[in-house]
Amino acid sequence: MLIFTALTAILAVFFAGGQCAYAGGTGICACERSACLGGQRAYAQAEPYQAALSAAAKSANDIYVSLNIAGDTYRFEGKDIEFSPSLDAQLARALALDGRGRIVSFDKKYKFSFALKAIDQKLRQLYDKYYLAPVNSTPSFSPDAAKMFSCTPSVPGLRLDIERLRGEICAALEGGRPYEGRAVPEKFEGSLSREKVKKSFALRAQFSTDMSASIAERKHNIALSASKLSGVMLYPGDSFSFNAATGARTEQNGYKMAKVISGGKLIEGMGGGVCQTSTTLYNALLLSDLKVTQSQSHSLLIGYVPPSFDAMVNSGWADLRFENSTDNMIYIRAITTDNNIKIEIYGQPHGYTIKRRSQRLEEIPAPPEDIVDDPLFAGKVTYADEIFIISPSKAGLKSRAFLDYFNSDGSLAKTVDLRSDYYAPARGTAVRGKLKRPAA
Repeated sequence: MLIFTALTAILAVFFAGGQCAYAGGTGICACERSACLGGQRAYAQAEPYQAALSAAAKSANDIYVSLNIAGDTYRFEGKDIEFSPSLDAQLARALALDGRGRIVSFDKKYKFSFALKAIDQKLRQLYDKYYLAPVNSTPSFSPDAAKMFSCTPSVPGLRLDIERLRGEICAALEGGRPYEGRAVPEKFEGSLSREKVKKSFALRAQFSTDMSASIAERKHNIALSASKLSGVMLYPGDSFSFNAATGARTEQNGYKMAKVISGGKLIEGMGGGVCQTSTTLYNALLLSDLKVTQSQSHSLLIGYVPPSFDAMVNSGWADLRFENSTDNMIYIRAITTDNNIKIEIYGQPHGYTIKRRSQRLEEIPAPPEDIVDDPLFAGKVTYADEIFIISPSKAGLKSRAFLDYFNSDGSLAKTVDLRSDYYAPARGTAVRGKLKRPAA
């Protein structure tokens, strides 16, 4: 009605031959001598120009948007409706000019098009009014129980499909038609529906390493650190830190002294053996196709995994970190016996068979052993030309690691160049006899 009233007033000025007026600020000059169409002045004839303005006013008066949402009615008209494109631009299309710039006719078949003002804001307000957040399923994980997994029911939420409404409203108004529509808030599941969470109860990957040759203190440290991992649950997007989970390697935290690699040598250190736990976890993560964000190789070669598949940690700067890069839950279960440690990763299956591949690039020769004075081994040799090796030197290595992904039919899907490493040669120790060998 507002648009119709404004255009009627313009027509009155037009026929009265009064002062030049503009149609609702659109840039249309409606005086008895000329009209401004699309930025170009044209000489107006009363009949076609009057017909165009009258048609525009009538079309505008007939346009509205009526929405029925869950029994509530919302109506937009008048000031909520605008010409789109502008009335000026549409009149320029609807009116024909002769060679002298005079308006000579109006296309009566022309359909004026409209738009709902601030449509996105209006629809967003309606969306927020009827939105009901879903309730996700909450999983439970008991790694030592006979039934390890359970989860609570999820509750769907409600939301309007405002993209569909926007498309229907715009299509109707652009075609010069009013819009009447109904909408019912639709149910939708949250990011973790009960059915989805149940899919995360599958074994995604597992990996084990042997510790049968370890001393009791080292086995204790491996078992203790593994127990800190067992039962961990990660929601989608969660990050995990091995050091944060297992705690500082101190006597107060229950760790014991055992051999550790430090400064390129094997020495006694608190928490020796924990690196075997982190390495076992690291390999399980790789086979699970999870995103490892931080890992560090040892300075020396180790024997329980192939080169470039180790993960050294310490309480200071070296950590093993990863993210739950899936859209479902991830769970960690750790099992230790007197002979090995096994880590299982549970989650929604990734669809691949992943195999590790270690490539030995270059061997670095082993250095000669250091001669030491060790009374424990003094009796092993007598003469100065005799040497007893306490711990042999070991060669170093440059290596590279790959992950091969295979499809269910056995075909190779892709290969990931994982990392490359340098392991320093290790200098061993030996004792030498002290006496000069007598002449024969």
